[in-house]
Amino acid sequence: MQIKSQKIRQSESFRDHINLVLENRGDDADDEWWDDAKAREELERLACAEDEYVSSSERLKITSERPMLLAVYQKDCKALFEQIGRQAAMIKADKGLHLLFFVRDMRSRIKLEQYFAGEGKQVINAGLQACGGKNRPLFQCTYILVQKYGNEEACLRDLKRYEILQMPPVSAYMNRETAWDSREEESLYARVLTADLFQLVELYNTIGDRLFRNNVRIGLNEMLGVDQSIRETLKTEPEHFWYKNNGITILAERDEFRLRSLDTLVLDRLAPEREPAFSVINGAQTITASARYFFETEFQYESSPAGSAERERLKAQLNKSKRAQVLVRVIYVPQEDPVNASGLAREISTALNRQKPVKIEDIAFTAPFVEKLAGYLERGLQTGQTRFRLIRRGEGGPRHRQMELISFARAALACAGKPAEARSQGANTLLKFHVKEDGTYEFQQKEVFADAWMKAEAENEEAVFKRLYGAVWFTDQLAQKYEGVKKGWIEETPEVRAVIRNGKWYLTAAVVQILNGFTRSKAGEWAGQPDFSGFSASVEETEEKLTAGIRRFGRLVALFIKLDEGYGDLDSNLFKKNEAYNTLIKRLEDTFHSDRKGPSAADRDKTLQESRLEVYLQEFIQLFCEPVSLSKAEAAAALQPADSFGGMEDCIILRGMRLPAESMAEAMQKTVKYVLEQYPDVRNRLSGSIANWLSTPGTLHSPPGYFRGNTRKMTVDGVVYELGTFSNTETKLRQMRQLCRLAGVRENEIFWYQAGGKAPVFSW
Repeated sequence: MQIKSQKIRQSESFRDHINLVLENRGDDADDEWWDDAKAREELERLACAEDEYVSSSERLKITSERPMLLAVYQKDCKALFEQIGRQAAMIKADKGLHLLFFVRDMRSRIKLEQYFAGEGKQVINAGLQACGGKNRPLFQCTYILVQKYGNEEACLRDLKRYEILQMPPVSAYMNRETAWDSREEESLYARVLTADLFQLVELYNTIGDRLFRNNVRIGLNEMLGVDQSIRETLKTEPEHFWYKNNGITILAERDEFRLRSLDTLVLDRLAPEREPAFSVINGAQTITASARYFFETEFQYESSPAGSAERERLKAQLNKSKRAQVLVRVIYVPQEDPVNASGLAREISTALNRQKPVKIEDIAFTAPFVEKLAGYLERGLQTGQTRFRLIRRGEGGPRHRQMELISFARAALACAGKPAEARSQGANTLLKFHVKEDGTYEFQQKEVFADAWMKAEAENEEAVFKRLYGAVWFTDQLAQKYEGVKKGWIEETPEVRAVIRNGKWYLTAAVVQILNGFTRSKAGEWAGQPDFSGFSASVEETEEKLTAGIRRFGRLVALFIKLDEGYGDLDSNLFKKNEAYNTLIKRLEDTFHSDRKGPSAADRDKTLQESRLEVYLQEFIQLFCEPVSLSKAEAAAALQPADSFGGMEDCIILRGMRLPAESMAEAMQKTVKYVLEQYPDVRNRLSGSIANWLSTPGTLHSPPGYFRGNTRKMTVDGVVYELGTFSNTETKLRQMRQLCRLAGVRENEIFWYQAGGKAPVFSW
């Protein structure tokens, strides 16, 4: 079991590193590629490789315009690049090739860089040419340290205690209007000190890139010649480094960091089974650039002839450079509120990295379209006309009534019926633009950045915004809620789980259309396109239906794909295209507008599975809007046994209406409420043994040991009733027969079915 846990931790660490690189290069699609079973297997092979191993973005199911080769280096450069060459011969790299190397320490990185600059690059070029690619493709290399450490202390030593400054504490709730004295026990505090730069380099070499897990710049290329400036200072005047560098900021997550002695500050005791309790949030570039300098110099020293003047010169240079010192701030963030702590860590990191390289989101925010939209939203939020504002990348704390531009684009695409693009496209594609003659930026993604908005006069802005973007906020919030409830589902079939893992934007786009009544514009350039002018749904009202909705949608799509073999395998690739969604949304719309009173000739000719699909379509719609009556043929199909697809959900039939029931207790609760509503006279006769398990609040009484759980409550005509459901199945069935007999329920009115069962487990 311990081995499995270690594999999971390693895989998650590799996954996080890869995602951060994708984010920083603009390929951060809203596509959880690791949810694909084959991708997870490949990720585990990569993360747990004990020898040289090479994978690719294709094998990891990562959607990207520029392909990636991901390589684990252990000790054999030649063997590694032979694998890279073979992989390069199978990919197209017309837009360049990104090489992501995972190494165990800085010495390995330097050795690998030296080999790549010589023989390695030739091997890769030969492979790419064999695939018909460019003779000289654009290479981008990223090196990530994935060091494995044991139980040891992470310390800063040789400090001068009298030079350490203890900063006064301040409130940890920067974005709350809270009185200081009520938050005094949850305060930020910090120590400021001077440390040897080489100690931080050694700390990086010990921990690896996990040291920078809260740093917004990790994975970005060296920019603006800063690296060269750092190297030059370390080489020629290390004594001036403290004065020329902004310093290092460390975020501590436990208040255990302390001065163990007069000259040692303990940051944490490292353990292989958990992340370090601290991270560098500002100064990652300083540390990595310095580490390259120190270990390159060491490599040159060890490669030089013994006893040579060059070897002595390099030794003296290295010793001199190690005298460089740097300003260090250690900030403690209290963890009493994990959500606030995580947001605060991100906020501090962002604030300290104002020099971060400009990305496409930053440029896009200056476009006339966004300036107009952001201004409208800001004014509307103050007057109550709109529900959110647009913010720049990295602005603000917790997302309360605010949305980044990339999130706006994804939600708008889902509203426009393009869930595949919302899932699979990164920032570089979603926010792609061209420069007009007047020097302004114009977006190419017209489903999101519609010309109609730019052309709208002030008096028409509200109408145009509602028509185009009236459901965007709801869509974004619903997609976030989906992420919170989609985990688990181990009781479902593999096909249903595949839908649940990958179908967030499919479901979100479908629910938005259902709640909008499939309303479309009837005239003008937007004729036939969704019209959200009257959209009024709130995510708060929809959230409570989401768990049931996800389950129903999973079963619906799984059966839908099974009945139409033209869509291929039910995996993550299905949801990166819109073909299946377009057909499914048409079926949902037809079902939404249908008003059948009973079975038709076509119903009788349907296969069992096709009839079951009709049931699933209607149940999904019914969950989110007004009930849709099932035809008798469809109700009968719902009672049939499960097929090879994996079965139907547990259900109950109440006077011909089929309702889902996820447990026997839920079946009992829904049936009891139905009886109390349909046979009101029985409410006055809830005495004797029935009162042991059904009564009004405060009067429920049970023999010792009979009922040991919380009651379920229901309201019938304004009266609250309590129901005890902890009894076993046999007792529940006996209680239901007792209630039906007392109420005079008619024959063949109530049925309970379990998934796959041919006969009801209860009937009356």
